[in-house]
Amino acid sequence: MKYIIYPIILLISSLKSIGQTNIQIITKSVGNHKIDKIQLFDLSQHEFYEVKYSGTVNFSFQKENIDCYNIRYIENNNMYRKQIWLDSGEVKIVTRIDSADLHIDSVYNSPIYYSFLSFAKELDRLHSINDTMSINKYLLDLYDKNIGNPLSLVFANEYLQFNQNSRAELLKLKSITNKQGNKFEWFLLYTSMMERLDIILKQTSINLKEYYFIIKRIKTSNYPKLTKNIEF
Repeated sequence: MKYIIYPIILLISSLKSIGQTNIQIITKSVGNHKIDKIQLFDLSQHEFYEVKYSGTVNFSFQKENIDCYNIRYIENNNMYRKQIWLDSGEVKIVTRIDSADLHIDSVYNSPIYYSFLSFAKELDRLHSINDTMSINKYLLDLYDKNIGNPLSLVFANEYLQFNQNSRAELLKLKSITNKQGNKFEWFLLYTSMMERLDIILKQTSINLKEYYFIIKRIKTSNYPKLTKNIEF
């Protein structure tokens, strides 16, 4: 029996560790601030934790996937905050507070944090040169490649915002959302984004920006004078 029980116990132990995300926050400096507590919670607020301030604090989340977190340092009525995307697993964050803001100096064991920073930088660059085709391709490719994690909804939402007046482009987005399904309906962005996408696609009004108009002069003398104002 010993040879049967031992591997079962080992399996149970490993199952308990699945989905566990431990986040350690190390604060290098707070300047002259007197921080009372630190809060850490996921964007959808399924897990919310608060601890008394210390130079090093640890938080444990039941997370199996990439997620977005809010870090908040509380000082009386003041609050210093940052929002960051993190991988699951053992993550370490090094922060500091200056006279006005909270800064993230380093993040360890979470490549998605730096990938997201690169994404934001590249998107800003594409917007600065007004490269519409590249923006659309960039966002759709990222959405499709990240379809297995909730970060994909950020790319989808950016695409929706950028193409809200183009039915043809939004149909491309809709095809990927259909493929993804509702596996991330628990995520904060999901419901509002999907509802907005469906509402826009159901509209049958004409988008005047997609048409060219020719102005032709006419002789007003050919028409009778109006006897009263007409309101539209």
